[in-house]
Parts: sequence; C-alpha cells; structure tokens
Amino acid sequence: MKMFLDNFKIAFNSIFSNKARSFLTVLGVIIGVGSVVLMLAIGEGAKNSVSKMIESFGTNVIFVVPGKIEKGKSFNPVATVGENTLTNKDVEDIQKKADKIKDVAPISLLGGSLVYNKQIASSAIMVSSTPALADAMNGELGGGRYINDDDINNKSKVVVIGSAVKDELFSDQDPVGKKVTFRDTTLEIIGYTKKKEQNFQFGGFSFAGFSTMPRTTAIDITKSDQIFRIICKADSNQNVDAAVSQIKSTILDNHKGTEDFSVLTQDDILGIAKDILDLLTILVASIAAISLIVGGIGIMNMMLVTVTERTREIGIRKAVGAKNSDILIQFMIEAIVVSFMGGLLGVLLAFAASFAVDRFTPLSPVIDLNFILIAFSISFIVGVIFGLAPAIRASRKDPIESLRYE
Repeated sequence: MKMFLDNFKIAFNSIFSNKARSFLTVLGVIIGVGSVVLMLAIGEGAKNSVSKMIESFGTNVIFVVPGKIEKGKSFNPVATVGENTLTNKDVEDIQKKADKIKDVAPISLLGGSLVYNKQIASSAIMVSSTPALADAMNGELGGGRYINDDDINNKSKVVVIGSAVKDELFSDQDPVGKKVTFRDTTLEIIGYTKKKEQNFQFGGFSFAGFSTMPRTTAIDITKSDQIFRIICKADSNQNVDAAVSQIKSTILDNHKGTEDFSVLTQDDILGIAKDILDLLTILVASIAAISLIVGGIGIMNMMLVTVTERTREIGIRKAVGAKNSDILIQFMIEAIVVSFMGGLLGVLLAFAASFAVDRFTPLSPVIDLNFILIAFSISFIVGVIFGLAPAIRASRKDPIESLRYE
C-alpha cells in the first residue's frame, strides 16, 4: 500500500514540476472527454424534450400514417408525405365503427407559403383539419378561437396560426383579426396556439409552426383531399389497445386486407424517437472521441520523454532493489493520473459548455451521472493503453547503463 502511495506522490510531483507541458499533454484528453460528455448530454436533453412534448399530447392519442413504418428503423415525419393510402372513408368509418375512439381528426399537409405584408412566414407549416384536432392533440390557444363546425360547413377562409408563426410575423402584437395570404387566398387569423416550453422538432417539422385552416376550405383552394395523418383519441388510457385494434380492423376492411398504413401509439413514437436519438448521439459522440486518440498519443509522447529524462532515477531505484514490475507500475500510475486529470478537466469543460448551450441555444443538455462515470472510464482506458509502451520501456532499462546516463 505504501508503495502505491509513494508512486502517486512521485506521479504528482512529476506532473506539477512542469505544469505547462503537462497541460498541453492532456489538452487532447480534455477536449475529447468534454466533447463526448457534451454530445451525450445534448442527446439526453433531446430525448427528455421529445418525451415531454409527446407526453403532453396524452397517452391516449393514436397516430395513423400512410405507408408501412418499420418500428425501430425510421421516425421521420416527412418519410411518408408522398404516400396517399389514407382516405376520407377511413376517417368516416373510424368515427362510425370504432366505439373506443372519441375524437378523429384528419390532417392534410398543404404546400404553399403563408404571407403577411409581403413577409413569408418561414416557420409556417400549413395544414388543414377539423375542429376535433384541438381536442385530439390537447391543443391550447394563446388567444382567439379554434376552427369550429360553422367554419367547416361554410368553408370559411380562416386560419389558426402556430406560436412560432405568431412570433415571427407579429412579435408581441395580437394577430387575431389580421389578414394573411395563402396561395393567393386571403385568410383571417382567428386564433394562435399557446407557446410551449418544449417544442417538438423532428425531421423538418416543428409543431409550433403548424397553422391550421378548415379542411373544406383547403380542399377548395388546393383541389386535393389527400390525408397526411389521422389523429385519433381513445376514450380512456385503458382502452388504447382496444382502440388500436378497432382502427386497424376498420382500415384493413376498407383496404381489402392490405396493410398499407401504420398505427402508432405514444409509446411506439417515444420508443422509435429515442432509438433514433440514441443512435445519433452515439455516432456524434464517437466522432468527438477521435480527439481522445490525439490526447492519448500526447500522453505517450510525454511519458517517453519523461522516461528518458529520469533514466538515472530508474537506475538508482533498480540499484537499491526495485524490480521491473515496480518501475512498470510507477510509470503506469503516472500515465493514468495524467489521463484522469484530463478527464476531470474534460468533465468540468462539459459542464461549462452545457451551461452555455442551455443559455444561448434552444437545446437543453442533461448531464447524467453515468456520463461522468463513462468519462472517467475512458480516461482510465486511455491512460492504460497509451501509458503501457513508455512504462514497459522504463521497466526494461538496464540499471548499469541507466546509472551512467547524464
């Protein structure tokens, strides 16, 4: 035990005897560990944001999308835009036959820009639907009202804009009553959605940009009744599975047994989204980890120089009885201590960077205790791998030749 403590003391004395060189040596480890922890933290924050946003819809919300989505492989909202397998009959039959469903809202994605005073709303995603959408998605308004049955029956030229569109075009002004243009058609703004803390944004879609007009009005303008999604809401959380079965059965009957659609619950979407985010996080963190190799090479070079500088010391220790294994352990400990210090500074860098990212960007990184453990594990591995060669060289030095070294 005393020998290990002595080795640690020697290691710290060696490191702090040349602070500038030691710092430059571990700089690669600092940047590498800091980058890896930051990427993991950003990924964890993104998963939390996605979870909160999807959970805000309610556990009894069910999404019906055209095309067959392979769960675990893709969760891209634009992936099935070109598919046109869902029909108005599907919507009507779900309303009639699925008694476990209380709200059914078809959504159509509309191509075109929303314009106010010659300014194009870049954040706007134009969709059309029915009054049931607000209840199905637990939508909250920041002001005004949502589309109603009269708007559907009268094909009213009205729109409910998203909170992001409201901020972009009107800032702090009340947009209700203002006129905007969509495909050369003038629409009156009758309401705007409430701004939420978590804005779910994935695959090019931001729910804060969703701007909704009556479905009948949109069909008149676009001459198309293509359905992008069907949003359903089960009458209770306990009946979600039964509702999913009813939806599948109804649409399969309409499509003559062809399963050219997918039915996704909140758990399905959460699972798919988290799988994709995990994969992206690991990929980005792996790229960031490349700098750890540079840091490890730096540690190895420093240790090789240290071995040369301390050749006479090695000879003296061997002359008084130190074994090769004692020398090997001493230099391995020095390499690991150097790498650990780099890991510690890297974690501190990650905390500082996470604070800056949280403060100045829409991202909210979350540093989990496991990430810190990963950081120190990486530091230990780097120290062992890149400290081994110098330690072996030191342990194999001939004591007589070492004592002659000047």
